[in-house]
Amino acid sequence: MKPRNRETENDQEGCADLLRKVLPPVPQDAEAGRDLWPAVLARMQSAHADSHWFDRVLLAALIVLMVIFPTSISLFLYYL
Repeated sequence: MKPRNRETENDQEGCADLLRKVLPPVPQDAEAGRDLWPAVLARMQSAHADSHWFDRVLLAALIVLMVIFPTSISLFLYYL
C-alpha cells in the first residue's frame, strides 16, 4: 500500500472542500420526483427497442471476421 503523505491528504481535503462548495447538500428525506421504472419498461416494449441496422452490420462484420480468421473465435468468446 502506498504511504500517505501530507501532500496527498491536503489534495484530498481540498477536493472535498471544493465538492462541498459546489454541490448543495441533499436532505435526508429527499425522494425522487417520479418513478422512472414505468418509463423504462415502456421504452423497452416500444418499437424503438428493436435492433437497428447498425447492430446488424456489426454482427455481420463479426461473422465475416470469424470466417476469415477462425482462430479469432476464441478471442471473441473470451470477451463475451
